[in-house]
Amino acid sequence: MGRSHLGDRNRAILLFIVAGAFAARAIAIWVFRPEFVGWFNHCYYYWVQVRGILETGQLPYADLPLLFYFYAGVASLFELFGMEMPSAIVNSSRLVMSIVPALIAIPIYLLIRRMQGSKPLIGRQWLLVAIAAFLPLTFAHMPELLQKNTLGMLLLSGLMFATYVLLQSRTISWLIAVLSLFVLVALTHLGTLAVALLFAASLLAAFTHTGSGSRHIIATSLVVVGLTTVAITIVYTLDAEACARILRYAITSVPNSLLGSLYSSGSSAEKLMFLAAIGLPLLLLFVLLRTYKRNCETLPLADRIFWLGNVLLAYALVLPVFDLSVVPRLVLFMPLPLLIVTAYHLQYHKAKLSNRLVPGLASLGVVAMLFGESMNLLMLYPDKDEIHTELLQLRQQYQLSKDDLVLTQYGVNPIGNWFLGTRSGLITAFDKKDWGSYRRIFVLDPNEFQPGTTQASSPDVGKVIYLTEAEKYSAMRQRIPLPPQLAPLTDSKHLAFYELHAIPENWLFNAAGNWIGYIRPSKVELTVTRERTR
Repeated sequence: MGRSHLGDRNRAILLFIVAGAFAARAIAIWVFRPEFVGWFNHCYYYWVQVRGILETGQLPYADLPLLFYFYAGVASLFELFGMEMPSAIVNSSRLVMSIVPALIAIPIYLLIRRMQGSKPLIGRQWLLVAIAAFLPLTFAHMPELLQKNTLGMLLLSGLMFATYVLLQSRTISWLIAVLSLFVLVALTHLGTLAVALLFAASLLAAFTHTGSGSRHIIATSLVVVGLTTVAITIVYTLDAEACARILRYAITSVPNSLLGSLYSSGSSAEKLMFLAAIGLPLLLLFVLLRTYKRNCETLPLADRIFWLGNVLLAYALVLPVFDLSVVPRLVLFMPLPLLIVTAYHLQYHKAKLSNRLVPGLASLGVVAMLFGESMNLLMLYPDKDEIHTELLQLRQQYQLSKDDLVLTQYGVNPIGNWFLGTRSGLITAFDKKDWGSYRRIFVLDPNEFQPGTTQASSPDVGKVIYLTEAEKYSAMRQRIPLPPQLAPLTDSKHLAFYELHAIPENWLFNAAGNWIGYIRPSKVELTVTRERTR
């Protein structure tokens, strides 16, 4: 088979995979998806940010900006063809998110193709490329809730491919490509940036292990330090609060990690659970390192470094010293290094059974995840249209505007911005000064997934609850503690809507006027329900 014919065949298969992945997502999250998709969905935040760019030229909330400005550009094109701004924003985000995760197949294909040299890809390798187009949670979950993560994953896969070529060629042009992709990652998403830095550190460890020479190790170390400096500078310039969050996570990481939980847990069952969570990744690391060790001797230096670097990265994403609230965000990126390690396994490991079993099991896992995500789209929030209608009725009935403030839970607050047309915020960020800054202040309380409880006297009646910064993180995800005598303006199966005519007496503020806690009212549990007003 001629090289030209082989290239045409490869491009045709790749195009089929990417186009199929795009079409499937377009049907799932774009064409047949209503505007309101549920309470705790972050897609509204992206829409609010893009609307801010189109209306004022800047982001309403400080954040890494690349994806929002890209959406704004696409939305502007839609507006040129007569589409109203809200529809243009929604359609731009859903179009882009239908395309972006499908494109992850391209850098993975290019990487495997470069590993192969002149050999054609075999069926199991094409299966890896197809898996890359449908990575776990990238079908619907991430393209709706975690859109920056999704673009970050595409950029990270491109960064990995460019790094592989750089290791082979050691040319200035590919170094520029790597640095450019790193900057794009830094402008997109903090979590992806953290993974990119872990990738750089893993490659540095691989350089050291393979004995690449002190000059190369020093040069790589300088690059890692330089990338870290660039990353901190970009993040601090664009979102200083993100740097503060990183510092808080760094301080509390070990006590809140698997290792910290192991030593602080009381029961034997808990200790066994944490030991298993620490031991299983170590077992997988041992298996991957053993496979690498058996096959690395005849490999070129670039492949030895890249293979080992990805093995180390896979483990680095679940290090037992990381905060348990951070680990799930890092694990989202685990499929990328595992795909690359599997590609090396298929290329160089000669065990036929594992070469057939690993891709097969991986594909079954992806199919199961696709089924789960599809069922979630169909079954979660079956009353979407009813809730959407109620929100629009609230906006019209109470003549809500940007002069009003709506307080609600984390994950729901962008709904106030987008559907109600108000300012929206969290109680943990509430300030006494806000009272004089807005025409009216409301509370939006979603009733989904919060079943009623029986009111009963609590042993903590009248207890003063002062919240630490860590506790505020949990408090902003719970219902807002309102006085029991406050009656809602609207109270339905889906939501309760209150107006505050004065600052609730049970709210506590520090000397600077910041909300810091509350006094638990009598006969009302901490997780107050809508029955409190009846």
